[in-house]
Order: sequence, then C-alpha cells, then structure tokens
Amino acid sequence: RESVALLAAALSIAVVEDITAGELFERVTAMDPLQLGGEFSQPFMKQHLLAARCLVEDGITDQQMAGRLSAAFGKLNTFDPLRTLGTAFLAVLAADGEPNRAMQIAVNHVSSDEQGAPIRFEDIDCYAGIAGALAGAIHGVDALGSGPVAQVIEANRAVHGIDLNDTVDRFISRFYG
Repeated sequence: RESVALLAAALSIAVVEDITAGELFERVTAMDPLQLGGEFSQPFMKQHLLAARCLVEDGITDQQMAGRLSAAFGKLNTFDPLRTLGTAFLAVLAADGEPNRAMQIAVNHVSSDEQGAPIRFEDIDCYAGIAGALAGAIHGVDALGSGPVAQVIEANRAVHGIDLNDTVDRFISRFYG
C-alpha cells in the first residue's frame, strides 16, 4: 500500500508541478503517506529508497546503473514493491527524468547468480512502465517522442478499441473543465 501511495503522489506532483527528477525523489521520500509507520516504526519504502539513493552517481553509464539496480534489488522477489518502485524511481533519477533513458535503465534489470552473472530479465515491463510514467509525468508526453506515442495510441485503438485521445479529453473535461 505504501508503494502505491507514493507512486500516486509522485505522479500527481509531477503532472501539476514543474519539478525535476531529483526534487520529486526528495519530496516523495519525505512522505509517510499511510502514517502507519513500518519496519521499526519508520515508513518502509522511504527508509529503503533513501538508502538506495547512493546507487545513483554522476559519471556512470545507463548500463552500469541498470547493473547496480540489478545487484541491489536482485535478491528480492520479482514482484516486491521495493524492487519495482526502487528500480523505477532510481532509473528516473539516474536518467535525469528523460523517459526513454529511464525506461532503458529499468528494462535492463536482471537477476544474477551467486557469482553476479545475469540469469534472466525480471518483471521488466512493469519496471519500465512505471519509470516511463514517472519520467513522462515530469517532462510531459512530448519528451517521449511522437513515434512511440502514436504507436501506443494506434495499438490501443486497434487491439482494444480504445481511443486514448478521446479518453484524455474526457478526463480533462470532467476534472478540469
């Protein structure tokens, strides 16, 4: 619950405020959204995301960052909220909020064996999807490029019969119109 609350808060903040990836990370890790405490009476996600922040350093490549995330979170269950949200948030932070870079870092998350050799890709669609949503909320849909956005719009229309442009227009009209 805590990770979902933090993700919702992060997306909401990024959509309505002009904010950098670093500022968003700081705001989100200052939150205790459920006010329930957690492990040792501290918000679990906040405590662990802040501890993992040191993985992001200037001068490392995106591939190195993906490797660091894999090493840091690879022992957790594939669907562990810390692994999912941690990978996404730190990929966005490492990519300075650039959606395509953030998704590439997140999508290259792997599990490793005891010697550190890659075994398999993990739940990379979720990791990359969350990273893309966060980075897209920070920089706007234009940062993704028109090609990928058009592909998603057309795929949803063809496969699901959903017109995303119409859905967005109705949402904006209902809540902001």
